[in-house]
Amino acid sequence: LVEPAPARLAGRHDALALLHRHWLLANEARRQLVFVSGEPGIGKTAVADAFTEQMHAIASGAVIGRGQCLE
Repeated sequence: LVEPAPARLAGRHDALALLHRHWLLANEARRQLVFVSGEPGIGKTAVADAFTEQMHAIASGAVIGRGQCLE
């Protein structure tokens, strides 16, 4: 079901798998709210981008909302 993480996301398989598990729960009408947080530069945006790309590939009808925190 879940495509492997792109090479640029080495070591991020667990994070992507967690996002996919939450998506599966949401797909069963179980509300989910997930935050991707951490120190600057650790790859949060890359993980979110990879997850979004995978969702477009496997869930063409999905509507994806995304926010960003700026100082």
